[in-house]
Amino acid sequence: MYLVDDAKMWWQARYKEIEEGMITLTSWTDFKRILKDHFYPENTEFVAQRKLEEVKHTKSIRDYVREFSACMLEITEITETNMTFEFVNGLKRWAQKEVMRQNPKTLSSAISAAERLLDFHGEREVP
Repeated sequence: MYLVDDAKMWWQARYKEIEEGMITLTSWTDFKRILKDHFYPENTEFVAQRKLEEVKHTKSIRDYVREFSACMLEITEITETNMTFEFVNGLKRWAQKEVMRQNPKTLSSAISAAERLLDFHGEREVP
């Protein structure tokens, strides 16, 4: 219902193939996979990984978390340990030290630890 233009035409063709038994689509994950396979450029994940290497904590922690999270939405082949390492590695040195003291085991816990530093270090969100 929410697809338009090329995506709507693509889905109508896939739906017909499903009805005729030519393809099987049994889950939301399957749908997302075939949709991405068709519409995402082949190098989307590579580009996101490259960008992830360049994302650094230069402004506020919130800005860094936002940029980092946007990259992670495009990357599917990365472990929790590597995500956490990449996140902490991109922080400023003082923030790295403070986050590492809390020994985060997941990306979520590392992000939470970093966000708690806002008041500690006196960072303010600039409108």
